[in-house]
Amino acid sequence: MNTSRKNEIDLFSNIFLKSKELEILKAQYQSLSQRKIVRSVSQDIVAKNSTIQVLKRKAEIYQRDLKEISVKVTKTPFEENELENQVKELRKKLALLEKENHRLCLTSSKPILPKINLPNIKAEVEDTLRQVKQLKALIKDIEDQLEQNPKESQKLQSRFEELQKNHYTLQEEIGDYIKKSPNQKYLSLQRKLEAITNSWKNNIVKYEHHITELEAESDQLKNEYMHLNAASFKKAQQQRLLKMSYDEINLKKDDGKLSVRPDVDHPGVSFMYKPSVKTLYNI
Repeated sequence: MNTSRKNEIDLFSNIFLKSKELEILKAQYQSLSQRKIVRSVSQDIVAKNSTIQVLKRKAEIYQRDLKEISVKVTKTPFEENELENQVKELRKKLALLEKENHRLCLTSSKPILPKINLPNIKAEVEDTLRQVKQLKALIKDIEDQLEQNPKESQKLQSRFEELQKNHYTLQEEIGDYIKKSPNQKYLSLQRKLEAITNSWKNNIVKYEHHITELEAESDQLKNEYMHLNAASFKKAQQQRLLKMSYDEINLKKDDGKLSVRPDVDHPGVSFMYKPSVKTLYNI
C-alpha cells in the first residue's frame, strides 16, 4: 500500500513539473506576442493582435484544464470517465491551437508565434493517467480481497465448528459399539430396513386380499339377511292367520272355494291378503 501511494505521489510530481514547463512556454509565448512587428498594412497588425489575444485565452484555458486534471488525478476512481472526456477535449483544443499557429506562420513573413510542440507532455500525461488508473484498480482489487478474506475465514470457521459438532454427536451415538468397522452398523440397519419394508409390502397385499374377502362375505350376509327377513315376515303372517278363529275370518263360500275378495262387512280383519292353504304350506 505504501509503495502504491509513493508511486502516485511521484506521478503527481511529474505532472506538476510538466505544468511548470507549460508555464515557461506560456511566458515565452507572451514575450513573443508582445513584440512589435512592423507591417506595411495597419489592418494586418490589428488582425494579428486579435488572433494573439485569442491564442492567449486558449492557452490560459488549456493551462486551467491541465491544472484541474492534475488535481483530479489524485481523486477517487469514479471520476476517470470525466478525466478521459477532458483529455479528449484538450486534445481537440491543442490541435486547434497548433493549426492556428501553423496558419499564422504561413501567412506571415516573420512568424508571430513559435510552434508549440507538446507531444511529449500529452503522451506523458496520458501515460500517467493510464498508470494511475491501473494502480487505483489494483488498489481496489486488493482492498476487496482484504475485505472478503475475513468474511470467508469466518464462514469457513463456522462451517468447521458445525462439522466438528456433528462429528462429536455421531461419536456419542456410536459409542464403543463399532471400533474396527464403522460401516457395520449402517449395513445392519440397512438390512433391517429392507426386511421391514418387504414385510410391510407383503402385509399390505394380505390386508387388501382379506378386505376383498370380507367385502364379499358382507354382501353375502346382506343377501341372507334380506331372505331371512322376508321369511320371518311370511312366518309371522302365517302364524297370525292360523291363530285367527273361523268366526273372526268370516270366510265366504263361493262354489266351494275361499273368496279372496275383501269382506266389506268386516273391514278390521279382511284388509289383509288371504293366501291359500297350499301357498302357506309351500313357503
